[in-house]
Amino acid sequence: MPTIDLRFKLNGDVIPVDHGYLLYGALSRLCPFLHGAENYHDKKTADTGIHPIAGTLVGNRLLSLNKDSYLTVRLDSADVISVLPLAGREVVIGDNRLQIGIPQPHMLAPAESLHSRLVTIKGKQDAESFLEAVNRQLKANGIEGVAQLTKRKTKRSFEGQQHDTSRHSTYVRRTIRIKGTDIVGYAVTVSGLSAEDSITLQEVGIGGRRRCGCGIFVR
Repeated sequence: MPTIDLRFKLNGDVIPVDHGYLLYGALSRLCPFLHGAENYHDKKTADTGIHPIAGTLVGNRLLSLNKDSYLTVRLDSADVISVLPLAGREVVIGDNRLQIGIPQPHMLAPAESLHSRLVTIKGKQDAESFLEAVNRQLKANGIEGVAQLTKRKTKRSFEGQQHDTSRHSTYVRRTIRIKGTDIVGYAVTVSGLSAEDSITLQEVGIGGRRRCGCGIFVR
């Protein structure tokens, strides 16, 4: 079955910029399928991803929800029924409550260039070894493309990171806080993709922690 993006409209006020792990935990309590329970369709959900929520930066490490704010789950279309119970539910992210709307499915579409705002690869933090690891994963999945780390346009962190790991880097470095630990990664672009390789990259991603919003590639 094809991989799709199932997009739920969100209503609410603000959420933390670094919300990936908080969102994953909150959704897993409402929908155990997302936690990776093996008794769902007799398989693990390792390939399921939860996109970062888009919004407007308002300072103090917060995002304000807007018309482009959705809860988007990337998953096998056969598993859609397993996440439908999220519709109409309330999810609590930190101190903030969000209302989840009715979902709409979206097929993945090919693009010559794809971007991920945060890719994390275990044990890889310096730019050179990180990019090498990215290329190894592309090759292992039979994907031909040119991978690049996104270059910084300013020394200032627009996301207001408390521990700005990007100060001494030419590239956009970001962190995600998981169980009290800051995990470092990079924004990554892969270009020169064929239509087939573009879909494959969207399906498999790069690195880990996809259910926390990492390694998910979009147009």
